[in-house]
Amino acid sequence: MTRTSLGDTASTAGRRPVRAAWLTLAMGGSAVANYAYSLLLTYGLAPADYAVFAAGNGVLLVLGTFGAVAVPWVLAREIVVQAAHPDRQRAAVNLAFWINVGAGAVLAGAVAAVTLTFGSPPTALVMAATTFLLAVGSTALGYLQGTQRVTLLGFVLLGEFAVKLGSGVVLVFVLGLGATASLLAGTLGAIVPFAACLTCLRAIGRPRRVRLSDGLWRAAGRIGSVQIVVALFTALDTVLVAALASTRAGAGPYQAAAALGRAPLFVSVAVSTAVFPALLAHRGDNRRRAEALWTLAVVSAVAMIAMASVPAAAVELVFPADFGALAGWLPIVTLGGAGIGMLNMLTTFIQTEDRIRAAQALLAAGFVLHTALLVAGAQYAGLSGLAWGGVIGVWCTVALLAALPTERAAVATLARRGASPRAALLLAALAAVLVVVDHPVAWLACALVAAVGACLVAFPELAARIRPAG
Repeated sequence: MTRTSLGDTASTAGRRPVRAAWLTLAMGGSAVANYAYSLLLTYGLAPADYAVFAAGNGVLLVLGTFGAVAVPWVLAREIVVQAAHPDRQRAAVNLAFWINVGAGAVLAGAVAAVTLTFGSPPTALVMAATTFLLAVGSTALGYLQGTQRVTLLGFVLLGEFAVKLGSGVVLVFVLGLGATASLLAGTLGAIVPFAACLTCLRAIGRPRRVRLSDGLWRAAGRIGSVQIVVALFTALDTVLVAALASTRAGAGPYQAAAALGRAPLFVSVAVSTAVFPALLAHRGDNRRRAEALWTLAVVSAVAMIAMASVPAAAVELVFPADFGALAGWLPIVTLGGAGIGMLNMLTTFIQTEDRIRAAQALLAAGFVLHTALLVAGAQYAGLSGLAWGGVIGVWCTVALLAALPTERAAVATLARRGASPRAALLLAALAAVLVVVDHPVAWLACALVAAVGACLVAFPELAARIRPAG
């Protein structure tokens, strides 16, 4: 049987439908596994240990982005752009792999140093190992994204979180180990994307054969600078809440709520990962951009309504008594999560452009404002001030980016579509049902139906597949 070359795979990628729905479901499954793991740990760890676990996840998200997010997107971009040049594609894969090896080693040391400010030396060692494995393994993720092998990419992501969940249950609940073991499960899960590098092994050569492309470096700088700031927006509040004296006492419940409130962000990351190659191939296509924003807006609206209406009895049914304060934070952190999801989607559009200095400046200014509001809010109003400061900072930054000429048309299309009477009535009816129903089991059932409905509206291709033929 003849093996398909990298060039053949990439050249046909642009003709394949972008299966955003499948990737979103796969990443949604990963998110559910992550939520389940975070939820289980509220029973297996004391609040102080849970704060170490949550802070560790936050550090991995921020510093790990340099090695585990930026380079794969650059690789995916190069594979799409160089579709007619298989040799350049292979050179890009080789370059990305060795950049990830070097960056992973450097970032592992940085993550270990930061971890020592809130955790033990064994915890720092575990975090360093996870960082390195994710950085190197991200080469495979970028390769699969660029060639639009979406199904395999989804299975890799699902596999990572499945291993993390299974090993975490054994380490924490069966063996009775603590916060370090809960983070070690992430290390074991990171072996899955690391092993996925076998999919692009033929394109990886010796370090001395790496070709340094000026265009590739420029793309890496553009994409990396944007994605690291988005990662900082995502995780800064969960790190600060455990580090600041004014908020440390209530860190555990807030961080557990933040994990749930990031649901819109998971959808945003899945959709942006799936549509990025297509957006590169059709730059300036506002219809594609508006469709991606609509998908995110539908899921975000349903998530915010659900989290704002969750009855206290449902929280008590799922979480231990030590995390009872979680219910009060859910509406706020979900509003912030929707803002970060929108920020991620807008910056995805920006990353397809070659000239983004204005966007980078606005994003940096927004992050400075966001950080200032988080710290000032914590200083003057404690945990509540930090939570609202984060929400205001994120949405102010979204407003700044939405005003850019490259973003304005897609955002305007979304606004017109969202302002339709039909959409408003459906959301109002959903809100009324979830607010009225206060029995925990009944509410969870209604929320599940709402989630399924949101997926069918956000992804019409799913509804078309389950609709009877004829």
